[in-house]
Amino acid sequence: MDPVIDSTPIMGEPERQKARRLTLTELRPPRAIPGYEQERFLGRGAFGEVWVAIDSNNGRKVAIKYYHRRGGLDWSLLSREVEKLRYLFGDRHVVQLLQVGWESDPPYYVMEYMENGSLEDLLREATLPIERALTMFKEIATGLVHAHGKGILHCDLKPANVMLDQDGQPRLADFGQSRLSHEHSPALGTLFYMAPEQADMTAAPDARWDVYALGAVVYRMLVGEPPYRNPEAIAAIQTPGTLEERLARYRHLLAAAPKPTAHRTVPGVDAALASIIEKCLAVNPRDRYPNVQAVLSALDARSAARARKPLLLLGGVGPLLVLLVILVVGGYEFARIIQVTEQEEKERARDLNRLAARAEADRLGWEVAARWQLLQQEATDPSLRAGLVGRVPPEDRAGAEKVSRWLVERQEYWGRRGGVGLQGTNWVVLTRDGYIRGCTEPDPERPNRCRVMTGTLGAYFGFRDYFHGRGQDMPIANGPPLVDPPRPITQPHRSAVFRQLPQNTFAVAYSTPIPSLDPSDPNPVGVLIMISDLVGATRLRGEDGRDRFLALVDTGRDEHGRRGLIIRHPYQEDYKDRPTELPLAFAPDLVEKAGYAGPYSDAVGREPWGLRFAVPWIAAIESVRVPVAPKPDATPEQRDTGWVVVVQETESGVVGPIQTLRSRLVWRSLFALLLVALLLGGLWLLVLVVLDAAPTSRVVQFFRRQVGLKSGLSGGTSSTSSSVSGASGSGGVKSGVSSHPAAPSKLPE
Repeated sequence: MDPVIDSTPIMGEPERQKARRLTLTELRPPRAIPGYEQERFLGRGAFGEVWVAIDSNNGRKVAIKYYHRRGGLDWSLLSREVEKLRYLFGDRHVVQLLQVGWESDPPYYVMEYMENGSLEDLLREATLPIERALTMFKEIATGLVHAHGKGILHCDLKPANVMLDQDGQPRLADFGQSRLSHEHSPALGTLFYMAPEQADMTAAPDARWDVYALGAVVYRMLVGEPPYRNPEAIAAIQTPGTLEERLARYRHLLAAAPKPTAHRTVPGVDAALASIIEKCLAVNPRDRYPNVQAVLSALDARSAARARKPLLLLGGVGPLLVLLVILVVGGYEFARIIQVTEQEEKERARDLNRLAARAEADRLGWEVAARWQLLQQEATDPSLRAGLVGRVPPEDRAGAEKVSRWLVERQEYWGRRGGVGLQGTNWVVLTRDGYIRGCTEPDPERPNRCRVMTGTLGAYFGFRDYFHGRGQDMPIANGPPLVDPPRPITQPHRSAVFRQLPQNTFAVAYSTPIPSLDPSDPNPVGVLIMISDLVGATRLRGEDGRDRFLALVDTGRDEHGRRGLIIRHPYQEDYKDRPTELPLAFAPDLVEKAGYAGPYSDAVGREPWGLRFAVPWIAAIESVRVPVAPKPDATPEQRDTGWVVVVQETESGVVGPIQTLRSRLVWRSLFALLLVALLLGGLWLLVLVVLDAAPTSRVVQFFRRQVGLKSGLSGGTSSTSSSVSGASGSGGVKSGVSSHPAAPSKLPE
């Protein structure tokens, strides 16, 4: 127990001797009080003793306090407490005064007996659980509100002055330091429970004193010690000096010390409750609640906020969960729809490419068929056949010129009828022995030579594929070999692709046998040949506006045994101005794909697509076939030319618009999601503002002020000015200025 303040009344020597005699005397009540059966001795203090008695009328236990030292007792203080208790008669939150014996010897008064002792007794054992501490907080505050409502300020609230009834409910006791609201006389409380401005001998009573003490009591229930109390603080306050000096040290201590925060570490103390306690303990009275009712309102607002919290959480999280579900399901469906749409668009692109490839293959097949038909028709011309009767000597210049003139005439004729390209670039006639009999492009400088054939009229060309039709050229020779000499073709033939010089372009020779004038001779008398450049469009523009590449590939073997020569492709456009540098490119994989009926999609840019762009492609392959004139009553057949048409386009070009649409929808969805989030956030803030569900949030309080709403936890401060802090006895000892025994149910302090 800390020493009391200097002005505490001191027991004189006569009183001490009397107390010593009473201690040695057999314990018995000082006097009998009518209507009460005194049961047992409870305790003795400096000013008297307390007995437990039974009310004879109703059997209720009471506490009777006898005062042995009439001379040393401040009877005005006792009368003040009796007066205040008279105002509070019947209040269940206050220990009730039942009877007062002013004229008795010794004087006494009878009060309710609190068999569970004081809150101080309870807190000496341990701190209280958060729920019980909060319940006592509200009950004590309610008792103070009742007292303030009747104009009584307690002015000395502390755990020792809070008694516990048989149900453990708190009751306010010891109103010896209390003041009426209109009184201006100072009242000192107890160290570390007393508001700093109360520690001033000139301070006028203020409801905020009880607010501070209430916060200190709650802090003690949660932490185990009142705020600011520590050995250093006690030593500083107990330094010898006058009462005013010690009060000043107390005020300075509270003003200089950091705000107490130990209550925030107690499990179960939320931010709202911690803020309420801190506002009660504000050193500056203007920052404190203006009265205890404001504290109760803050507690009610906190309880309401906690009760609303699940609903608010559901109201806030619920739409977010719904939005999340919509986002997940919608995102999944959106991704699936985009994927299906892309797949359908790819299939559509493959179908279109197949149609384009089929159309180009049909066109090329028609050209091949038309040229074969043209050659077959011309091969039956009697004048041509007459010039090839028998063994034609190579040195027959006159006959060769006659055949060449006939060839030029027929080429020009078909050029006029069939359009550009149908007549080819050069016509040549070989005899049955493989010698050049005539050509349409003689060299102007050397008339005895064919410019395109680069051979002399009468030279041997029987080793060429277009003569013997074996699929590839034989070794160059100046005449027929002695063993297995090549024989002329017996049906229309398309030669292997070769490059023409000097333009270095790909070309092909279409050839057909020239029948003999003698119907009995089945052997042809020669071969009619048309040479045609393999040039044409390499790009297609579809109705959908997309560019497609067009390639022509020969699946046959060249003289080196290689297959898949690319005849036409966009890469060749880069060599228009330098044809001699044109590199050969092969796509051997297309040889196997040529027999595949349907679209062909290459994975990652192999030839021919990898020649320019190493990107995924969507392609279709179609074989070039020529209808063969069937025999009577035979099923129509088609002859494979060995060429395949490839129509291809980039996958990005096909799905690009869909990906663009997806990007737009994604960004717009994100923007819409942001707007929804902002809307939900705004509505949530509106709910918090209107319901004051987050009273500690500065943002919420700012908006409440803007819309003119008052927070349930806010409150103005009274006009009473605060004083500098001071000192008083600690640990349940009251100031000597108003020293008075505690509730009569306990030993006097």
